Amino acid sequence: IINQTYKEIEIILVDDGSTDGSGEIADGYKEMDSRIKVIHKINGGLSDARNAGIEQAKGKYICFIDSDDFIEKDMVEKMLNKINSLKADVIVCGYYIDWENNNGELIKQEKRQFEGDGYIDKNKVNQEVLEMLGYAWNKLYRLDYLKDNKFRFIKGLSLIEDTEFNSRVLAEAKIGIDRGLFNHCL
Repeated sequence: IINQTYKEIEIILVDDGSTDGSGEIADGYKEMDSRIKVIHKINGGLSDARNAGIEQAKGKYICFIDSDDFIEKDMVEKMLNKINSLKADVIVCGYYIDWENNNGELIKQEKRQFEGDGYIDKNKVNQEVLEMLGYAWNKLYRLDYLKDNKFRFIKGLSLIEDTEFNSRVLAEAKIGIDRGLFNHCL
């Protein structure tokens, strides 16, 4: 994240009551990079941690990167360009699902690419649109759209929190697609 080609980013690391030293690691990164803000909070789960990030974010857009995700170095730049050119509320990119063995070596990779390039026709519900609901990490959201509409993740929901959140957010949003960009999910 700190090596993104787009440098004018705010990086919010949420230590959600971690007991494995993650909070101290986050503080170390904060000392090395002035763009980093660290939130230390009592464990409330993934949804609560994301909501804390939404509340503290000061930028125009927000994306959610989980600890097991890998993003391309130009992800933010490309998604910003696309969301601005489309004047969308949310931009969605394709992704790779990476499978690794116990040694961390890539053993299989599956590419998921959405059809079209531009706006999503929400009236055309198909497997592709349903798949979009399941992830927050392959989207860039306009922050004022989330805040103005009071969209938050449901605290305590731990299995389908992205699907539940995105079903509300995307139902009202002007959604764009970027076929040329991919994230990774392990």
